[in-house]
Amino acid sequence: MMLLNISATESTPEVKLENNFLFLKGEIRPEFPKEFFEPIHKSILEFKENDLTINFEISYINSSSILQLKKLLFKLNENSYLNYVRVCWFYSKDDDEMLEIGEYLSELSEIKFEYIVL
Repeated sequence: MMLLNISATESTPEVKLENNFLFLKGEIRPEFPKEFFEPIHKSILEFKENDLTINFEISYINSSSILQLKKLLFKLNENSYLNYVRVCWFYSKDDDEMLEIGEYLSELSEIKFEYIVL
């Protein structure tokens, strides 16, 4: 069952939430990050399963969107249904900055990320 489906644009990622799987792929640099992430945050809070796998395959992210990703990770803790969250952070082997952003978000959220080289 598809709970959320946002098509990618030049400045926003493809986002899908279905079958215990949240997927964000592409660039994240929307003009209004808070508004872009609002339906994602809402869907996380309304998610009624006990496990969720999140795949982040982000090629670029601006600083205001990093704050919204952090907020998304904190929303996971607010969902009383979720008992297990697996986060896979995909990055290019030559993109140290994306790896560092993943490590930063993992440390802040206290969710252990799996780092996967593309």
